Amino acid sequence: MPPGIVSIFSRHCARPDQHAQRFVAGFFSLVPPPRILLIDNDAGVVEAMSCLLEDCGMVVFTASDGALGVAVAMRERPDSVLVDLQMPGLDAIEVAHSLAWLRQAQGARLVLLTARDRFGAAGAMSTGLFDACLLKPFSAAQLFASLAPPAEARDDQLAG
Repeated sequence: MPPGIVSIFSRHCARPDQHAQRFVAGFFSLVPPPRILLIDNDAGVVEAMSCLLEDCGMVVFTASDGALGVAVAMRERPDSVLVDLQMPGLDAIEVAHSLAWLRQAQGARLVLLTARDRFGAAGAMSTGLFDACLLKPFSAAQLFASLAPPAEARDDQLAG
């Protein structure tokens, strides 16, 4: 696997290189650490991604299905939600509809995750409910980029 690529199917914590850790730590010294909700029914994916995000100073909440994810979001009010497209019970689109208030109230980002269904991902993205889509496996850089607010929002945070 090329350097910098993180296989989220690994059962081991993926550790970003020191340069990436310094970059992320420097960014989070300017703003409070992001609160991330990860909703995925694959325990290995949840473990690997949680480890990576926590190692970079983020606060991570997890849920193994969509209904639990909506409940956690209501309680914790995360800054970003990473949600798998295909899950038993509520799927990603139903979760996104349930979390529309979170996007409106505090500008939370919704990021769609998918391993195999590129056509389903394209359809889900066309709804306008998601800010980004990550196709598994993805790099740590792609993950961090999907969680970052648009440049104009970052400028407003730093100025205000």
